[in-house]
Amino acid sequence: MRKKRDSQIPAKKLLIPFDVTKFGSDEDPCFGKLFSLMEEECQLCGDNEICEIVFANRANAKRIAEEKKIHALDMQVDALEKNKDIEDYIAKLKGKGFKPSLIRRRVKQRFKITINN
Repeated sequence: MRKKRDSQIPAKKLLIPFDVTKFGSDEDPCFGKLFSLMEEECQLCGDNEICEIVFANRANAKRIAEEKKIHALDMQVDALEKNKDIEDYIAKLKGKGFKPSLIRRRVKQRFKITINN
């Protein structure tokens, strides 16, 4: 049989839910700001799961804000590089003996572009 919990906190106080609006505020020096499972304080904390969620949400919000400020350069394809890829693909198809109409169709499909005559 389990022993009764030795706690100095009155039972009535345990029934009051924690105020989530104070998480991460000036009144809370740690919660959701300094989360790290490597730290002993975080390992011993009873709210580490909730703190991790708050920390992840804050980090995600910061990431989204930064991405709105600066466009992700790694997602942009250089126009000259794309043109070179298209020219190489056309040369490859010509080398295989494809007709110009079929080459145009394949280039449209592969590179998702429109070609005017």
